Amino acid sequence: MQGLQAAIRRIKKCWRWFKCRTWDPHNRLHIKTLPVTWTDRCERLPHAMFQILTDFIDHECSPGIIDWEATSESREVMAEMRDHYNWWKTVGRNFNEFEGLDLSVLRGAGERLSPLNENGRHTLLPETDAEKAVFQIANEREEAFKAELNRRMKRIVDLSPHMWT
Repeated sequence: MQGLQAAIRRIKKCWRWFKCRTWDPHNRLHIKTLPVTWTDRCERLPHAMFQILTDFIDHECSPGIIDWEATSESREVMAEMRDHYNWWKTVGRNFNEFEGLDLSVLRGAGERLSPLNENGRHTLLPETDAEKAVFQIANEREEAFKAELNRRMKRIVDLSPHMWT
């Protein structure tokens, strides 16, 4: 009898392993905001963190699962999670440091090369003042965005103990 029960447990364990590896994997993270092509790991990390937060808010914070109004701490935690969630949906995943800048002042790649010199080679022309200004503004925006993104990622890590259901 014990041998039969052990065999049944082993079959159930094998079935669960097979099921979770094939059509119902619960340990995979489907990051919906990334392109299907290669993405550097430094770019994947924020997308993964915010995908976990998004999945938690969209699927596990439904009414009746957790009473987020029970205490002032839980209300504050949920308000902060929703703030990060809304920021990611509106700003974070769509960030473009060149948005709103006059890109007509930028020369194309071919326009940035000098005519052929005596050696038969091109040299790269220096940036114009207008190009420098556009790149400086874009760089400042990108640095500010990265600082805000890093701050929010650290807060999500701090909030992670509250992401249980």
